[in-house]
Amino acid sequence: MGRVSERNREHIDRVLTVSAQHGLVKQESFFTKRVAAKNLSSYLVVRQGTFVYNKSYSAAAPFGVATYNKTAEPGVISPLYFTFRPNPELVLDEYLEYVLNSNTFHQQMARYIKEGGRAHGGINVSVDDYLSVEVLLPTLQEQRRVVDLVAAVDSYIAALQQQADAARSARSAVLSELLSAGGEDWTGTTLGEISELVSRGRAPSYCEDDGVVVLNQKCVRYGRIFFEFARKTDTTKKAIPEWAYLKVGDTLINSTGVGTLGRASFVSCLDGPTTFDSHVTLVRPRDDSSFPQFIGMTLNFRENEIEMLAGGSTGQTELSREAVNSFPISLPPLNEQRRIVEIVSPMDEVSQSADKAVADARNLRSGLLSELLSGAHEIPESYDRLLGVA
Repeated sequence: MGRVSERNREHIDRVLTVSAQHGLVKQESFFTKRVAAKNLSSYLVVRQGTFVYNKSYSAAAPFGVATYNKTAEPGVISPLYFTFRPNPELVLDEYLEYVLNSNTFHQQMARYIKEGGRAHGGINVSVDDYLSVEVLLPTLQEQRRVVDLVAAVDSYIAALQQQADAARSARSAVLSELLSAGGEDWTGTTLGEISELVSRGRAPSYCEDDGVVVLNQKCVRYGRIFFEFARKTDTTKKAIPEWAYLKVGDTLINSTGVGTLGRASFVSCLDGPTTFDSHVTLVRPRDDSSFPQFIGMTLNFRENEIEMLAGGSTGQTELSREAVNSFPISLPPLNEQRRIVEIVSPMDEVSQSADKAVADARNLRSGLLSELLSGAHEIPESYDRLLGVA
């Protein structure tokens, strides 16, 4: 790989940035506004096939992200990024992108990370050290097979994701129609009048019994609970109060943060004793005048309205207990609440099955790519006909 340090002498105005999810994108589409310097003459030119390494790390990309310009249109990027170009006689761009973002490469790269390696939100590694990390490269023919096979899996995942999105959209449309029907027997009330709202003063560090599941913001999405993102307590020094153990019929709302604020999920099942941390608010019906799952569905459907109640700074917005207590709810008779739940619940099951299929396919892709990049398994030449490789 050869370093590229071409400065912007052509007055290119297309400013790029690197996203862990979307790769190399226009800065305005990622940040919703331009945050580049007014004078772009010191920015680096990124032409087609030029790679960019973003040293900034995140939970999704703990070693930063490497990607390349896949279009014929050049752009410019901050000189804080590394830019380089591979030798096309040795490696395909698509294959190298897989390699540079793999665990194997990151393990090799870790040897070059200097002390204070994660200071100021970026990996402390020099461009020369980064480019000196050794990579294992099969033949170009084998690289092409890997790229085409992974592309086929990506197409399959994209199709599954479309099905999941369509199922979620259909469910939302049906629920919107049912909740907006109204009637003379519907009662206007507030969430605080029909439910208890409880927040934890702080995240529990200890519990009375080992293995209590602690739900956090990542667990509360798409109207249901994702237990795979929870953590478990593992000591026995301090008891969790009885009211903080969740029950089937509870609803959780994300009450702190940015991006997930206002999301609500109904607790339909529990796998042993379960509680929640200080970033989540518990909504528990006061009596049998409301059907618990109806409350959960309503809050999930209206999560954007709940988010609008937030206060605080841009970096740490919060939902106050008073704001959530006063959130208006239009409550139909109990039998109508049950009817709405009976109509929507089968659609939830379809949506959850579609989400699981996407997650399983992504796990398959991750395992497959890891095996292929390790060199442990080669794709036989007979696959060329199947994958359309000449």
